[in-house]
Amino acid sequence: MAESFAGFVEAVRLIDHHVHGAYGVDGDEARFQNSLNEGNSELLAEPSAAYDSQLGFALSRWCA
Repeated sequence: MAESFAGFVEAVRLIDHHVHGAYGVDGDEARFQNSLNEGNSELLAEPSAAYDSQLGFALSRWCA
């Protein structure tokens, strides 16, 4: 008997191979802004500048 698609999806272990990091606890706005900086692991001198990027524009468009 064939398994339903929904049952298959529930059983599959999905692994995201493109994860930049995850936080286990809530943080402040500066930490969130710094996490948008994919190209550099150093803290941003001006964290709010993270919103002046393609990702920042997308966040403003879809999440604000």
